Amino acid sequence: MAGKSKETLILIFSRNRAMQLDATLRSFMLHCRDFNEYDIHILYTTSSEQHNYQYDQLSNEYSKYQNIKFIQERNFKSDVLALTAPYEKLLFLVDDNIFVRDFRMSELENLLDEHQNAIGISLRLGRNTDYCYSMRASQRFPKFIQIENGYLSFDWTNEEYDFGYPLELSSSMYRVADIFRLMTVIDFHNPNTLEEYLWQNISDYRDSLKELICYDRSLTFCIPVNIVQMTNPNNRALEQFNYSADDLADLFTQGKRIDIEKYIEFTPNACHQEVDLFFTGDENSSKKPVVSVIIPCYNQAEYLRDAVESVVNQTYKDWECIIVNDGSPDNTSEIANRLINEYKQFNIKLLEKENGGLSDARNAGIAISGGKYILPLDSDDKIAPTYLEETVAVLEKNPDYDIVYVDEQNFGETNHIHQKGVSTLQYLMQNNVHDYCSLYRREVWASAGGYSVVMFIGGEDWNFWIAAAKSGFKSYHLEKPLFMYRNRAGTMVETTLAKIDEVRSHIIIQQKDLFQENEIQKAKEIIRTMPESSSQGLMKVLQKHPHNPFLHEFYFIWKPEEVRSVKVSVIMPTYNRPDLLGIAIQSVLLQTFSDFEIIVVNDFGQSVKDVIGKFDDKRINYLEHTTNKG
Repeated sequence: MAGKSKETLILIFSRNRAMQLDATLRSFMLHCRDFNEYDIHILYTTSSEQHNYQYDQLSNEYSKYQNIKFIQERNFKSDVLALTAPYEKLLFLVDDNIFVRDFRMSELENLLDEHQNAIGISLRLGRNTDYCYSMRASQRFPKFIQIENGYLSFDWTNEEYDFGYPLELSSSMYRVADIFRLMTVIDFHNPNTLEEYLWQNISDYRDSLKELICYDRSLTFCIPVNIVQMTNPNNRALEQFNYSADDLADLFTQGKRIDIEKYIEFTPNACHQEVDLFFTGDENSSKKPVVSVIIPCYNQAEYLRDAVESVVNQTYKDWECIIVNDGSPDNTSEIANRLINEYKQFNIKLLEKENGGLSDARNAGIAISGGKYILPLDSDDKIAPTYLEETVAVLEKNPDYDIVYVDEQNFGETNHIHQKGVSTLQYLMQNNVHDYCSLYRREVWASAGGYSVVMFIGGEDWNFWIAAAKSGFKSYHLEKPLFMYRNRAGTMVETTLAKIDEVRSHIIIQQKDLFQENEIQKAKEIIRTMPESSSQGLMKVLQKHPHNPFLHEFYFIWKPEEVRSVKVSVIMPTYNRPDLLGIAIQSVLLQTFSDFEIIVVNDFGQSVKDVIGKFDDKRINYLEHTTNKG
């Protein structure tokens, strides 16, 4: 364990709220005088790539603290039990906590040791909490007993509302031995259901653990500005659009953070209190860049400096550059951080992620970017100094156009200029026109659903440009060789060209509505007879993206004998209704007729893998959309 104390774990639950989680962590570190002595684990889950990559960003930012660990939720109950089992005490927190007063964890530990009749310690209660937010009602104070160091105790068994609710997850500390056995037998799958089932079993504690400890004034409170869990109908939040989880994510992308110093010594009148959010940074410092340059890097650290410095040397300066380390085994991170330090005057960032392939890396960078224009740039290529100045001017002056592509200057093993032709949907369906390195409006990426991870051989940009043209986005050809392509052996482009028929077949299957039936059948035959190198690539990308529907389609085209024949297919679309989904699945599984399959289609909502996993039934198939399709 990283923390010096092996006795107590601080466990923070978070979902889709990187901005608020950051405020929780920073306010906790500000006011907990011995925070570095304790392990702090954040168990988080997300429902979109933007939220997921913001947690990756936070994980990178807090990696300098050896006691802080980010853990992505897989199975909530199993995760909670595994994390808490090694410890003697446990402090639960959630991601909308703001700490307002100084305290020490060691004092809390001592209080629990000394007061064996105490069920736990509430950091949110005090002489100030005379209102119950969830019940919209005033609450009477209990008969407090002063104990030590500003702490109070009281008998919770005869109290009402928050004072009579001792088992909760927002900011209370317990002995693991007192709650662990109960947690092993109850069925919970998120923080709300865990708290609900703990409360349903509160009678187990009424006789033996009647005491609850709190501070004289609340050490923390929750700001209920948005709702991200859908399971509790009594949950409340400000109906303030600007405070939705997605809008806060956009502010986070801009570089804003919650100004925790505004809440120092604040005294709430409830455990949850609606107060305004204050943000650090003035308008200029948080202003979105016009252009976001996205540079994925995998095993190309030796070229990364050339790519980044070609951005640094642009005559146009209103940009950010996001380097995406796609789980590279070389020294990509070292080189990237060196460049960030060398060019501190520029807006250069590093995003670390597990390897997911070029499309996934580009999508990751774009998801956390803030620019209204996007420029993909591979780590072994470069752009001419006037690239951004000239291409931005085209889009600014021509609102009817959405994409600007340029001519290509080859360098390296060969040196020549590749002049591009006219781009139309009909021509794109047969041949690629654009280089991947083309400037486009952010709306193009959103409409296309990002770059497809299905293009595991290559040609992800070709498929992207077809999707954009199909949606009506228009391309402008700037006839200047402003993109500099490095010609060398062993590139992805080389592989793509060698397998161009396979690449086109991958596009046809994804864009079936554009192609004739004979072309679709020919594409299926190419996939069915693909060489071993391609089938190995398919299996690798399936492992990385197991819920992509097109990858499954490819697999069953390749292995038709593995398609299960059933009489009934039950299709279940789902979007942010995990509890209702569980009920629906259960109702189907209880049918007397058993020759069926269930296909759950998550329409870009919160993850429901844990809901499906608890049934452990091979008849259930799970697919995830990468965008909401309705």
